[in-house]
Amino acid sequence: MDCYNDKPAFSLLMDEYRYDLPEDLIAQVPQAVRDASRLLVCLPNGRYEHRSIREFPDLLAAYLGRAAIVFNNSRVVRARLRMQKPTGGHAEVLLHEPLIPSTDPQVVLAARGQSDWSAMIGGRNIHESMVLTHPSGLLSIRVLHRYGMQAHVRILPAEPKPLSEILDHAGSVPLPPYIKRADTGADAERYQTVYAHADGSVAAPTAGLHFTEDILRRLRVGGNSVLFSTLHVGMGTFMPVQADDARNHIMHTERISLDAETLQGLASAVANGMPVVAVGTTSLRTIESVHWLGCMLREGRVNFTDAEPTIPQFIAFDKKLYKYSAADSLAAIQEFMQANALDCLHATTALMLAPGAPVRLTDGLFTNFHLPSSSLLLLVADVMGPLWRDAYAEAIRHQYRFLSYGDAMLIVRTQRGDTPTS
Repeated sequence: MDCYNDKPAFSLLMDEYRYDLPEDLIAQVPQAVRDASRLLVCLPNGRYEHRSIREFPDLLAAYLGRAAIVFNNSRVVRARLRMQKPTGGHAEVLLHEPLIPSTDPQVVLAARGQSDWSAMIGGRNIHESMVLTHPSGLLSIRVLHRYGMQAHVRILPAEPKPLSEILDHAGSVPLPPYIKRADTGADAERYQTVYAHADGSVAAPTAGLHFTEDILRRLRVGGNSVLFSTLHVGMGTFMPVQADDARNHIMHTERISLDAETLQGLASAVANGMPVVAVGTTSLRTIESVHWLGCMLREGRVNFTDAEPTIPQFIAFDKKLYKYSAADSLAAIQEFMQANALDCLHATTALMLAPGAPVRLTDGLFTNFHLPSSSLLLLVADVMGPLWRDAYAEAIRHQYRFLSYGDAMLIVRTQRGDTPTS
C-alpha cells in the first residue's frame, strides 16, 4: 500500500494552525445537562449562528434537510489504574493499546486471563520486572519493558473474569490531560455517550457527549437515518503535531469497524442525494477511511484475506484515486463483504485529513473545539477551509467552552467532495 502513501508535494506548516486558547475557556466539568451546551453553526458563506445543542434536529432540517447521521458507538473503558509498588509507594498505569492475545480492544476486554498492553506509567523507581498490585486485589501488573513513561505491561487478573468487568471495578475514568482535576463519580456517566456500546476507547468521542435519547428520537422522527460506526479512540488523539510541517508527523492509528447496515445506510444516502453528517472527528475519520479503502479495492490493491487492512496516512492526497466517487467506493466495499460473507468491516486507519485532501463522503460535521496544533484541528481546517480561523475567533470572542467537556460547532459544507477555499 506504500504507493498510496506518498507525502503531498506542498507543505503543511503547523504555524498556520496555531491560535491562542485562553485557559479559562477549557471546560473542566460538563454542563449540568448534556444538551445544554451552546452550538456555533458555521455556514458556507462565513455566516454564524449562536444556538444550542437542543436545536440541532431543527437546524439540521433547515440547512441540510433529511440526512444520514453517523455516530461513534465506542465505549470508554476505565483504563486508569492506581497501583502500589512492592515498597508500598504509589504508581499509576494508563492503558493505551492491547498487544496480546489480540490488538483488538473488544477481543481483549472480553477475554479472561492475562493480557499485554502498551501503557504509560507514572511513579518513581519503577523498573522492568516489577509487579504492581491493585489495592482491591482484583489484579496485578508486571512491567515487562519500560521506555521512559511508556511501557509494555502484563495484566494479571486474580480471577478469570472478563477484563472489562475487572476494569469497571478497579479502574477510573481516563480524563484527558487538560482537565486539571481528579475524576469523580459523575464522570463515569458524563464521559460516556448514551449510545456507547463497543468497549475499546481510552478517550471519549466527545462530540457525542452532547446527545440525549430525546435528541436521537427527534432525529429519527424527522426522517433522518441514524447510523453507528465504531472507532476506538486512542491516546494519540491528544498528541500535538510536534513537527513544523505536518507531512513529517506520524499519525496515530485507530481501529474502525462498520456493519453491513451502516454501510447500506451510507450507500443509500449517497445514491439518493441525502447529506451525510458526521458526529465527531472520529466518525468523519471512519467514514472517510472507508471511502479510501473502497478506492483501493477498486484498484485491486487490497488483500483482506492476509490481515485487517490499514488505510495509509497520506492516501487522501493521492490524486490517482480521485476518479472514484463515494458511490464507487461504497459499492466496492459492499461487493467484497457479500463475496466473503462478512457482516462487519474491520480495519485500522492512519488516515490524515488536512487542507488539500478532499473530504468525499461528508457534508456536515458536528464537533467540539480542538487544541491548537493538533491533527484534529487540521481535520477541521480540511472541512472548513480558511474559515476555520474566523470560526474559532468567533467562538473565543463569545466565550464558548473548549475541548472535551466544552461546546460544539456544526459545520455545514458547500459541496461533497470539495474543500472550501474561501
